[in-house]
Amino acid sequence: MKVQAISLYLAALMVSSPASLTELISAEEGLYYGNVSWAIEHLERALKLDPDDPDALFSLATVYLEQREMRDARPLLDRIIELDPYDDDARFLLAQTLWQLDERDQARAVLYTLLMRHPKSEAGLALLSKLDHQVEPPGWLTLLQNHTRLEVGAG
Repeated sequence: MKVQAISLYLAALMVSSPASLTELISAEEGLYYGNVSWAIEHLERALKLDPDDPDALFSLATVYLEQREMRDARPLLDRIIELDPYDDDARFLLAQTLWQLDERDQARAVLYTLLMRHPKSEAGLALLSKLDHQVEPPGWLTLLQNHTRLEVGAG
């Protein structure tokens, strides 16, 4: 949580709206001190002020994933990709989310899009292999601990 809190703080510094900045910093404080409900409340407020803020969307999605609220995280990840079709970190987390929700065909489609741009992505290829071999997804804590940022390789 502390690493995410620090990255959220740094992302908040680049937000132009002072009101959004205040909400993102409050969310960062909540995450830093382990007060997840506080963080969610302030991330939701930031999104009311700017519904298309990619940092708030991504941060709230990852908080929901850590809380095992995959169905709440999914529309946020979809929105990030809608806003930026080249956000491969969100695309990869969406594929993992769909896998966890047992929506393997959709997860596979999301991964194919990612792999078309980054055919040597070890993380993408590994997840696709697991989908193809019907491997059961691990718990979300394991997925999030192993996901820092997508390493796509030269592709």
